[in-house]
Order: sequence, then C-alpha cells, then structure tokens
Amino acid sequence: MSALRTLQVESRCSLFLSFAFAVVAFSVGLNALLKAKQERSYINQQVIPIGIIDIGIHDVFVTGAVITALCALLALLSGGFCAFTWCPVKHKVSFFRMQSWTLFFCAAWLFATLVTYDYFFATRSAQITINLDGLPVPEPVIQRLANLLNFTYAYRDVYFLRLLAVIPWFAFIMAVAAGVVLQLAAGRDTSASSIEQDRKPDRVGQITQA
Repeated sequence: MSALRTLQVESRCSLFLSFAFAVVAFSVGLNALLKAKQERSYINQQVIPIGIIDIGIHDVFVTGAVITALCALLALLSGGFCAFTWCPVKHKVSFFRMQSWTLFFCAAWLFATLVTYDYFFATRSAQITINLDGLPVPEPVIQRLANLLNFTYAYRDVYFLRLLAVIPWFAFIMAVAAGVVLQLAAGRDTSASSIEQDRKPDRVGQITQA
C-alpha cells in the first residue's frame, strides 16, 4: 500500500473516530441539560406551594449548552468530511486543508468552553433563593429543605455534570488528531502531484527521442 493510500485510510479512520466521540459527547451533554431541567422542575413543583424559588445554575447550563452544540457540529463536520474522502475528486489538497482548519477552529472553541465549564464545575455550586410572601427564607431553612429533597449544591457532586466535564475532552482530542492527519494527507498529496508533474516532461522527452 502506497504512503498516500495509507494516509487516506488514516484520514477516514481519524474522521470516523472524531465523529463517534463527538456523537457520544453530544449525547452526554444533551442528557446533562435534560437532567438539570428535570431537577429544577422537580424542586419548583415541591416548593411552589409555599413560596417562589430561584435555582441559579446559569453558569454551567450555558457553557454546557455550548459544549453540546459544538459536539453536534463536530459530529456533522467529521461525518461529512469522512464521506467526502470517497468522492472522486482528483486534487483534494485544498479540501483537506479547509477541513483541517475547520476542525482546528471548532476544537479550539470547544477547548475554551471546556476549560470554562470545568472551572465552574470544580469551584461553584448552585445558588438557591426562596421568597415567602416577598420575604427571603433564611439559608439554614433552605439547606434543610434541600436535604429533604436530596438536592445537591456542589456541581462536582452531580454525576451527569461530571460526565459532561470529562467525555467531551475525548471529542476535542480526536478532532485535533483528525485535523493533523488531514494536514499530513494534504502535504503528501501535494508531494505526489509534484512528482507526477516532474515525470511528465521526462516521458515527453523519451517519446520525442524515439
């Protein structure tokens, strides 16, 4: 198997792995968002009869939603790019490089969001306030009510948020790896095209001499 053929196979494998891990990360993110909304709805239903409750999880919810959307985008791009490798296009260099830089951009965006999310996950907790007839309920009472409802304050103790803090990193790694392999494939395709062009004048000269 030629080196170019080998790189094409590696490109398809790396893009497929990027697609697979992005799909898994997207599923984890979507599950975390749905679970968070379900828990908020459950707490609201339990507390509404006695007062107005506000559960502040805006920080992890927004960053988690961005991570989920980026993983969905990476899944679509990686799947589309993987299918493109079978297209009968003669010179794929420009396409390979465009795909590579697109994956790098999405991976960089995902990296920045993951760092922000992991910081919130490790250091922050949900903020709960309850108002009863316009008066704020004291913190010890809120804490006792949260214990009765099995509500967890610290983000790092919530299992579905923990999964979202870990799994998308694999999607990030595979997206970067796929981008690197596409860059290598583009460079090898360029070298192969140059060698082919250098051989053509030699063939013409041999035919002329004959």
